[in-house]
Amino acid sequence: MDGGMSKEDSPRRPTFYAWEETPGPSRRLADERPTPPEEKAAPPASATLVEESEDLSVEAEALSFVRAFLETSEQDIAQKMTFLEQLGIIFEAKTVEGFRLFPSDLLIRVVEVLIPWTASGNNLERKTTAETLARICSAVRVLCGYRATTEFPVMGQLVGCLTLCHYDNERMVAYWAARGLHHLYSFAARCRGKSTAEQELLARVLRREGDGEDEEDPLESAMIIPTLFKEVLSPAEVSDLYLTALHGLQETSAQKIHAAVCVEKALRADPAASLGKVREVVIFLHGHLDSFQDRLAHEDLNGILHTLKERHLSEVVHTLLSCSPLCDSSAATLWGMLVSRSCHAEEVLHHLLACLQGQPQEPLLSEEEIATLRLAAAHVLPRILEQPPLSLRLVLQAQWEAACLSLVFWVSHLHRGAPGTTPSHGPERAEDESERLARSSVGTLRRLLEEFRPEELPNDDTIWERLGSADTFHQGVTRLFRALHSLSSEELQHVAAHVMCSLRGPDEHQAVTAMNIFKELLRRAFIPITQEVLRHLMAQLRSPNEDLHSLALDGLLAVADKPEQVWKLLPLLLEVANNLQESDLPNTRRLFSQLQRSLEDISSPALAADAAGHLLPLFNAECYVARNFAIHNFRAMLGRGATRALRDLALRSLAPLLLHLHDESSIVVEACWQTLSTAAILLGHRKLHRLVLIRDKWSTCRIFGKRFRKVAACSFQEQILDHLRSPQVSVREAAIRILGLLGEETRDRRKLEVINRALRGMRSDEQESIRSCAVLATYALEALPDEDPPARSLRERLRRLCGACCSSA
Repeated sequence: MDGGMSKEDSPRRPTFYAWEETPGPSRRLADERPTPPEEKAAPPASATLVEESEDLSVEAEALSFVRAFLETSEQDIAQKMTFLEQLGIIFEAKTVEGFRLFPSDLLIRVVEVLIPWTASGNNLERKTTAETLARICSAVRVLCGYRATTEFPVMGQLVGCLTLCHYDNERMVAYWAARGLHHLYSFAARCRGKSTAEQELLARVLRREGDGEDEEDPLESAMIIPTLFKEVLSPAEVSDLYLTALHGLQETSAQKIHAAVCVEKALRADPAASLGKVREVVIFLHGHLDSFQDRLAHEDLNGILHTLKERHLSEVVHTLLSCSPLCDSSAATLWGMLVSRSCHAEEVLHHLLACLQGQPQEPLLSEEEIATLRLAAAHVLPRILEQPPLSLRLVLQAQWEAACLSLVFWVSHLHRGAPGTTPSHGPERAEDESERLARSSVGTLRRLLEEFRPEELPNDDTIWERLGSADTFHQGVTRLFRALHSLSSEELQHVAAHVMCSLRGPDEHQAVTAMNIFKELLRRAFIPITQEVLRHLMAQLRSPNEDLHSLALDGLLAVADKPEQVWKLLPLLLEVANNLQESDLPNTRRLFSQLQRSLEDISSPALAADAAGHLLPLFNAECYVARNFAIHNFRAMLGRGATRALRDLALRSLAPLLLHLHDESSIVVEACWQTLSTAAILLGHRKLHRLVLIRDKWSTCRIFGKRFRKVAACSFQEQILDHLRSPQVSVREAAIRILGLLGEETRDRRKLEVINRALRGMRSDEQESIRSCAVLATYALEALPDEDPPARSLRERLRRLCGACCSSA
């Protein structure tokens, strides 16, 4: 037997059914029914009433003492014994009336108080507590049956406590524990509708254990008892039983420790044993690892962790991180066990890196909890990387880029000085702690590259110094990823995927670091330019963060350096132009200059028409550099041929070109005159070409209203209406005047009404000149005669003549 105790030295336990051979009440376990009335004389009715009233008054006094005891904080051994004596008075009752005064919630509190007393070093206290618990278990059936309930929340803890007490060195403790287990099983089996065959098996097991009939292993029932009970307990109760068995490893008795190990082994494979109590089990293992590591074999401890992480790995990782943010020796031992198996090392590393980036997979966490997990993961990674097991080395060999990126993002988070990353010891000390953590994480990053990618390790030591400093961190990131020159396509895809995932995160500082890496990958042509890449660039260009905006523009410059990517950028140019800022002017000129060099190589009329179609919407861009680029290159595309597609585009461009003759930028005005001249030649309109040569703005405008009727097919009027929302005052004013000219010449009453409605809307413009121009144009159109203008076509004259002849006849 474990603990050095031989079978002859172990005390003999009483026979299970031989209650008469032991001190205490001679009540048979299997027969709790009162004696039938015919077998004993019935007392007088008056004597019975007096006796019952006296019993109830005594029980009420005992109940009052129990309530008062539970409210006190200081409890010595004498008070405990009195408390147990008063409980004995209550649970010695022979009728249901004895339990009416005892509420269920109070019963549960009493059991919760008594369970820890079974581990007391005082033999009398343990014996009396076990006896009281056995009587409570006997009362549970009557009490819960009387109240029509099957709920007893402390059932699992009570079963685990009594199972350990059954192997106590004190024979009376084991005796009362056996009685309590029998009553609990009877109650649970009745509630779950189980047969009595298992109950008889439990009775035989307890009787054989008590008589010492098992010659091979006296503790064999320690595995049979929980196996029987888990069939009648709920999953939550099985979890309580399992946790109670783990707490039993702290016992001083060798037999109880052995029994706890047996119970744990019997329940380990049951999924219900690990449901709902994962956090408690992990916290208990971490808190008591050093004290019972010699009592529990290494394979058993590893088996417990293996069972937990099979079903609840993320909760195990998060709980262990929360238990020890600084990764003490016990936590380091448990982490070593978690990554010791290759089947779980990858998932554990994945959870750690997610926590390090502030993206734990456990939902509904507060910012403070996420900050604690990040800090703990930063301390765990260096510990497990000091001497990584083979399983972890294989995982890191395949996922070193994810670990490197996570460490880089963590260092950027530290340099930002985010709250919650360091203990609150004052701003100066917190800043020093952040710098120390940053340098430590940079050292971990360097060791990771030395270990798994020595060929990628930069020779420049200043890179690590730059990474460790908040002022030069982004320069260090740029140099580090410039040095990664021999990455495979698969590794580059992994890096790009992690970076784009970080760009979608809520942490802007981390997004700036990710955008810096992303820009460098684009510049070195490490990743292919896909629509997803462009979408990420455009999303960051719209960001209010100036650093993200500037880095996104640098990324677009890297894309524009490649002539083959011009067709992917052309559809995005209007959005790019509308999101540019004044500080972006140098980079904006570089961007459009690179695009212009790519467009100059286009010679095919079909490709020229396609490019011109993308440039036409850019005429209305807010940035004058973009407008000048679009109009200038549109003219170049019109010169590539005289196809129908190019003529149609030239016709559609007349309205915006005409309006931008009034542009605030003289460069744009000059580009419009030149493009109008080219369009007039392409369309064969000589009068328009002559007016363009003499730079007559308003005469050119009147052509569209009087004679250039083909423009109507190109929604000329709709184009003018769209420019009423132009940010330039001069363009809005020109649009109002041209609409007035169109209204004077139109013969369509519906179009005239649309023009009038648009002009009335412009009366509320914020600019006084616009309001005045709109009022004058409205008055001019309202002054027109109501009758239709004279017909000018021969067909209309003939129709009127025919109508007059018919009426005279």
